[in-house]
Amino acid sequence: MQIIYKALLKIFSLLLVFALIVNCYFYLPEYLLLTVVKSLAILFVYITFTLILGKRIISLIFKPWGDIKFSDKFVIEFGIGNGCISLGGYLLGMFGLLYSWFLVIFTILFIILHKNEVKSAYEEILVQLRKNFYKLLSELSLEGFLLIFFIAICLGMTCALTFVPPTHYDSLVYHLSLPEIYLRKHSIKPALLNIYAHFPANIEMIYTYILSFGEDRVTQLLNFTFLILTIIVVANFYSTFFSNNSKERMCSIALFVSMPAVMLLSSSSYIESGVAFYLFASLYFLLKGKREDENRGFFFVSAIFAGIALGCKYTAGYAIVPLLLIGMYLYRKKIILWALVTLSVFSPWMVKNFVFTFNPIFPFLYSVFNSKFSPLGINAIADKYFQAALSEYKIKIANPSEWLNFPKLLLCQIPRYGGGYDVLGCVGWQFLFFTPLVFFIKERDKKKLTLLAIIMFYLYMFFIEWFLTAQVLRFAYPLLPIMCCVVIYSLSKLPYKMIKYILSFSLALFVVLNFNIFFNIVDVLSPYQVVLGIEDKHTYLSKKLNYYEAFMFINKNLEEDSKILFIGEQRGYGCKRDYIPTSIYQYDVITRIFNTKVIEEIYSHFVKSNITHILINYPELLRLKSYNLYNFTVEGEKHFKMFLDKCTIKMFSKNNVEIYRLKKEV
Repeated sequence: MQIIYKALLKIFSLLLVFALIVNCYFYLPEYLLLTVVKSLAILFVYITFTLILGKRIISLIFKPWGDIKFSDKFVIEFGIGNGCISLGGYLLGMFGLLYSWFLVIFTILFIILHKNEVKSAYEEILVQLRKNFYKLLSELSLEGFLLIFFIAICLGMTCALTFVPPTHYDSLVYHLSLPEIYLRKHSIKPALLNIYAHFPANIEMIYTYILSFGEDRVTQLLNFTFLILTIIVVANFYSTFFSNNSKERMCSIALFVSMPAVMLLSSSSYIESGVAFYLFASLYFLLKGKREDENRGFFFVSAIFAGIALGCKYTAGYAIVPLLLIGMYLYRKKIILWALVTLSVFSPWMVKNFVFTFNPIFPFLYSVFNSKFSPLGINAIADKYFQAALSEYKIKIANPSEWLNFPKLLLCQIPRYGGGYDVLGCVGWQFLFFTPLVFFIKERDKKKLTLLAIIMFYLYMFFIEWFLTAQVLRFAYPLLPIMCCVVIYSLSKLPYKMIKYILSFSLALFVVLNFNIFFNIVDVLSPYQVVLGIEDKHTYLSKKLNYYEAFMFINKNLEEDSKILFIGEQRGYGCKRDYIPTSIYQYDVITRIFNTKVIEEIYSHFVKSNITHILINYPELLRLKSYNLYNFTVEGEKHFKMFLDKCTIKMFSKNNVEIYRLKKEV
């Protein structure tokens, strides 16, 4: 039977590749085919550059401590290479040297100068792929074939989504818009009143590097690459600490990649996919370093990865406390060194924040770091940020019913834990209820029981910190890979077969339910139409973003030195001129001006601020009023309309978005 399975897999693989090539060549429009080829080429250049950078660093870390297996080395090389690119972009940006042409030329020259290393690296990758492919064939069963097919389907649908133009809200507000501004200004000096510019931004610095090549969809392919790396860590984690059973390992991977949250976030330009990879890999190498006679190479890699994760997003801090406590248990006093390395890797963002806000961990502890040298209004923004967060995320820590109702809310009111305008990470979490099965397994190995206790401590410590703060499921995304491993291992070790079959069937139903949820979301968003070439990029973006055509008008018709005030619009990505976006975390200066000043004073204020144009997005303006913005008085409303009539000339009006040019004289 194995010979038949092998033959079927080979035939299926060849037919699939052939069908994809034929479909792309004959059915995809030429512009889309060129976009796909260009995106994949840029990704290939990026991965090559990253791997060689990482290889240079890993040779310094591991040379004194012997060899490591290929998959671990690949993960470390890519992870550290990414960190180097982030740090390089940070340094160039701090010194005002962030030029697209320099990044592109430097990358190409670096690859050319290291062509021998590039060749040997890809030869090694091909050898390992061939080796693992034949090993997989030798162990393949019908169940294994079906699992591989299922995983391939999930990854294929996820990968296809990466070629959809970015439309996710937070990406357009800051994940992509800030890198775009940094490249235009050649500096990462933040816009003072844009709170997102003061957040840690390792992945945004990678996005800055990628955008210098001129294709934003590669940022989404990067997150898909992080997903592939996380899958490698899941496989290594399961085989190292749980079981060498290939079917169980593939089940844990299948459970992970089939989650709608994973499929949606790993194909977007959000940053959760990267944070999850770094935190999970940090835990893996921390445990593995102790398992392999306290291998200091893994110990340091764990610390570096934790620091990079913290430099990607503050919410990675949920994992730092349990990692420190686990490290204290495993390594005793050596964990101090781990903490120092983690802090030093994170420290560049503390330095940047101190330089610009006099608060190294802005916006946290803003009352403690309230210096007379702090920029005017910066602490008020921090205060508004936390007020908005408490309101938006509906945090009710003191209410015991929040804890008791969590399972019910997770099942019946999923958007309750969405957070923000996008809810990409809040669907598919139902299998969370299977994690307590670990307490009922039949396991006699004391070392494995200790390991399970450590892993469950990490899971529940992270979860408690999450529940006491943001309560946004997207922020708990780093728990998913380890939860999948725990759930599959627990099911495999349950003592009673009947219970095992019933629970396995229930888990399979949840997977089917997740697919149904995913396709419902896809049906609403309709992303595959642009992937399949049914509609072009501009038509798709015009349908999804009502301001898109206004931005195209700005880029084509407004002078380079124009400065645009956005009223009712936070998203700025795609606008190639200077702009001041709306922010729900700023106190509403515009409303105060119109409510308290006469027309001449308002005009004078705008002229002194070098504002040349005004963009108004009326649907967003109405939506943002719920955040206590644009609440004009009767007199303020009158001033607003009179100002537009007397002091501006309407240049554009479409899709409820208008652009006005300020008159030179009033």
